[in-house]
Amino acid sequence: RHFQMFFSLCLLYQALGEPQVPTSAQILCRNLHQKSQSQSHRNHVRKEQASWDLYFGLLMDFRRCCFPPKEPQVTCRSNTYPKGFYCSWHLQHPTYIPTDFEVYVQHNQRPLEVTRDEVHKNRCHVKFPELFSSFPYRVNVTAVNSLGRASIVFLLVVKPDPPEKVVAKPVANNARRLEVTWNSPSTWPDVETFPLKYFLRYRPLIRDQWQHVELSDSISHTITDAYAGKEYIIQLAAKDMEIGTWSDWSVAVHSTPWMEEPKPITSTTESDIIPGMHELPTVRTPTLLFTVMAVPSMISVLS
Repeated sequence: RHFQMFFSLCLLYQALGEPQVPTSAQILCRNLHQKSQSQSHRNHVRKEQASWDLYFGLLMDFRRCCFPPKEPQVTCRSNTYPKGFYCSWHLQHPTYIPTDFEVYVQHNQRPLEVTRDEVHKNRCHVKFPELFSSFPYRVNVTAVNSLGRASIVFLLVVKPDPPEKVVAKPVANNARRLEVTWNSPSTWPDVETFPLKYFLRYRPLIRDQWQHVELSDSISHTITDAYAGKEYIIQLAAKDMEIGTWSDWSVAVHSTPWMEEPKPITSTTESDIIPGMHELPTVRTPTLLFTVMAVPSMISVLS
């Protein structure tokens, strides 16, 4: 009876075919197979204690090795509305054995066609059957392996990609203004029919608090309350006018308001005379003249 249990576990290891299977279990299975060919081993396995030791050893190795799946993490979004949406998923904890995923999408209790992505194995694409529907899209993703299965249900969220090509420039001769322009996300197929609104945030680098402006159907804005001479960081997000959530923030851009260039300081030379000033008079130092006069010697002759 126990001999059959051992081989059942070994056959399960062979069916898994995973490199993560513990080496100790592989060795036990191989030794068990080799020894089973001899009559001496058949007599040996009748010993209950040895049989149970081997059985529990294989069982504990298997439990340390492999796990049933837990609920997958699923993200669904539409960045190409109204064409369709995509879903992606992954497991937070590895199972160490082959695990497949089953994906079902329903709308108004009707199943929809699901197309698996050719590049990303954990992603699928679904086309919208109708626009402006009040019924939610239900996405069911189930992780399945030989030890169990786990499912999660996700509701679709229309979420555009962030705005692109964000540019911030100073406004000439105005020390408190910045002109910000951007493009709608290129993945949003029809901005005219399905317009987007935008959320702009900005702050000087010297502060942590953001200032916000919500804009409807516009791709430019002038900031009028910037601090003069301070560098600013600027980002934008996008959202459909009616449904869904805000996109992620765009790549941050930096800009500093216009500053007047300081006038150069010039040095005064001998040729530069300040108007209204007269040339100072020249001070002359008197020259002292010394005259050496010869005095005749007077010699008295004493007689």
